[in-house]
Amino acid sequence: MKKYILFMLCVLPLAGNAQGLFGRLKERAAQTATDLLINKSQQVAERKIDKAITPSKNERALIEQPSTKHPKTINDNPANDFKFYTHYDYVPGQMAFYAESFDSANLGELPQGWNSNGNGAVVNLAGIPGNWLKMDQNASFLSANTAKAGKEFTIEFDLVSNFINGSYLLPQYQIGILSSGKVAANDNSLLKDQRGAKMLELEIRPGFDEHTFIQLKSYNAGREYFAGPITAYPSLENYNGKVMHVAICVQHQRVRMWINGDKAFDVPNAIKEDGDFNQFFFHSDASNYKNSDVGFYLGNVKMANGLPDTRSKLLNEGAYSTTGILFDLNKAEVSPQSFGVLNEIAQILKDNTTLKLKITGHTDADGKDAANKILSIDRANAVKDLLVKQYAIEAERLQTDGKGSSQPVADNKTSIGKTQNRRVEFTKI
Repeated sequence: MKKYILFMLCVLPLAGNAQGLFGRLKERAAQTATDLLINKSQQVAERKIDKAITPSKNERALIEQPSTKHPKTINDNPANDFKFYTHYDYVPGQMAFYAESFDSANLGELPQGWNSNGNGAVVNLAGIPGNWLKMDQNASFLSANTAKAGKEFTIEFDLVSNFINGSYLLPQYQIGILSSGKVAANDNSLLKDQRGAKMLELEIRPGFDEHTFIQLKSYNAGREYFAGPITAYPSLENYNGKVMHVAICVQHQRVRMWINGDKAFDVPNAIKEDGDFNQFFFHSDASNYKNSDVGFYLGNVKMANGLPDTRSKLLNEGAYSTTGILFDLNKAEVSPQSFGVLNEIAQILKDNTTLKLKITGHTDADGKDAANKILSIDRANAVKDLLVKQYAIEAERLQTDGKGSSQPVADNKTSIGKTQNRRVEFTKI
């Protein structure tokens, strides 16, 4: 009996300790499960937050940056690929009368001479060189041009549109030229109604998943004169957040238009010949998106009149000068938009097998003279290389030279003067 009592006295404390131990283990297991649940919930929440603040493929691809430096050109821009311009036959007018690259404009401000009824400012874009005019939606913009274009002229420009792929319809926008008639070219009335005395516009209805459409329209005396069919143009969707190049050639009533190297329109009677165009405009409709979700950026506007007769200039006059061979800023790589001019030069050389040419590059006065001299020579050599490699022209038929900024043909203090001075000359040897 005594042994039993002693045994129970020894075992009972151990049992109590065991129950306490098991209880503590149970509490710890419960706490661990709770901690795991909390941690998992935190991880899920963090992933949701990360997703909310990290740009996805549906969000805008561009980021505006305040830097005044020109960022490196992106490599995946379709507009920088020559294969897209193989059949490009656009040739700019002989004499440029308006040019705007916004290089001398103040960042954060609307360029001098421009007019708008909305918000607009010159900005830099990450991954795309140069300055760009940012234009908010639900607004109209008029350029600083006041000169008349004449009956035969060309206009070209770059545009970057930047959209998110959301649940709302994207804003339609219109780009075109107008005749202001009796009012000034930048009159406020034209901000409300761009039809003016007459008007030609390209309307773009952007979308995703092959739901992008374009239409060419014109007006005369406020009434619709021409309306082309609404045409599906899904290739524009490849340019979201990238540079789109548009070129227009007007010959009296005929209008031709190229978008990214492809001829989109060739209409023999698109406009009335009465009156002269004297203004370039952009207008965007409103949408349910915020301006932070929709972006329009304009750059490199150039207007020129007098359509060139390249063949006659070279064969009969012995020289041809063009501002239509383009290069990136301070570089010698020929831009694909130059293919129209190069096609003509190459064809003349092929048709006249004894013809030999000297190619001379010229620059504006920005930068140092020595650097401009080297750059002009490099650009002339780049043109020669393309004619030899792309068009199989014999190298011995082409000579090159560069004059830098030593032979200006216009005032280097103005944007249009600089454009006229940045040229390539072909001279018969």
